[in-house]
Amino acid sequence: MRFCVITVYRRDLFNLSKIIDRKELLLLLAYITGQSYHQVFFAEQNELSNEQFSQLLNCIKRAFAGEPVSKITRSKEFYGISYITGEYTMDPRPETELIIDLFLKCFLDNSACINILDLGCGTGCIALTILTMYKNSRATLADIDENTLEIAKENATKLKVYDRCDFVKTNWFSDIKKQYEVIVTNPPYVSSESVLDKSTLYDPHRALFAGVDGLEAYKQIMPKAHDYLKKNGMLFVEIGINQKDHVSNMADKLQMHMSAKDLSGIERTLVFTKL
Repeated sequence: MRFCVITVYRRDLFNLSKIIDRKELLLLLAYITGQSYHQVFFAEQNELSNEQFSQLLNCIKRAFAGEPVSKITRSKEFYGISYITGEYTMDPRPETELIIDLFLKCFLDNSACINILDLGCGTGCIALTILTMYKNSRATLADIDENTLEIAKENATKLKVYDRCDFVKTNWFSDIKKQYEVIVTNPPYVSSESVLDKSTLYDPHRALFAGVDGLEAYKQIMPKAHDYLKKNGMLFVEIGINQKDHVSNMADKLQMHMSAKDLSGIERTLVFTKL
């Protein structure tokens, strides 16, 4: 087969962006060419082989059909860090960054030695982001799915924090054997009767839905969290719409420390302390 070069100009991108969002298009172009987003953003033209151009068109078709670009590129940004994601993990969400914000407020000394449990870790984005900022801390990343843990391991390796991580396959606390200074968790909290945007359904079902009331995961986590926290230990937990009172009432052995709303004004993150 004869090799040929196809030049994609800015005007071509403008025409293609009528099909999908321009930022998503540039992310796909960066993915196909192995360049950074900023490189393709500022380039007047991008040269692609015929094979790369075919790949780009195929990716555009997938995105136009509703598949999230993050699932196509296996990459999603969280707190300024690019995380590997995929079919076995829920994509990191902007609202989950609130956990990091509150953690930074609670632990001002970033030289502290904090032992963290990330329960239902997914990509590992919560605990691993913390480890990049707290160089003396360690984390146990726990999840029920082996494939998910492999992605968390990839991210830990990529961020050069693997040596400060442990990985445990467990159904919530069932195989957790010790206590921690901090537990962070973003469990599934969507009602099984909810109708979600099509793109969201590319995430694993188990990472989204938690029974008819959306509270099944909290019923497993909140009453037991006390036993896995050291004295004065803290639990950071993400919740869904109108779940604050329900989740707080399950934590009868913990004291509410603070809460925070996301950019939509939804009560999204709760922080508890073990006294």
